[in-house]
Amino acid sequence: MAQSFHYFCVEPKTPIYQEGQTPTGVYLLKSGTVEIFRRSPIGKSLICYRNAGDLFGYTLVTKADTYQTSAIALTTSEIWFLPQAAFQALMVEYPSMQQVIHSLLSQDLNAYAARIAWEEARIQGLHSYKGFQLFLSRTPKKQTFS
Repeated sequence: MAQSFHYFCVEPKTPIYQEGQTPTGVYLLKSGTVEIFRRSPIGKSLICYRNAGDLFGYTLVTKADTYQTSAIALTTSEIWFLPQAAFQALMVEYPSMQQVIHSLLSQDLNAYAARIAWEEARIQGLHSYKGFQLFLSRTPKKQTFS
């Protein structure tokens, strides 16, 4: 199985995979930092960071046709890549790995839910602030008489 892993090193700002690409395997970050993000109509939205020891790019486990996110190295990063066929063979040979992957997916889902709640609260705060500004702009100003 060890020979199935492919090692590579990337410099900062190097794309690892991009949203819309077909997943071909999973990545294990040996060292460095990777940013997982998604493009939105208003720009780039951070999803999470991955650090040494973290697994990422395991979209293929969810049977997704394409990556829904992109990954880019933030620092010089050493990465082990395990092709899909080898990963699936590993899952068959060690069924307990499925629990690990499910746990990772659950952690990601909880983190995304918390992020959405935080963004919603932040947006509500902005709406309240804009509403307050609108209220102030409609409030009659004091008249001064000379």
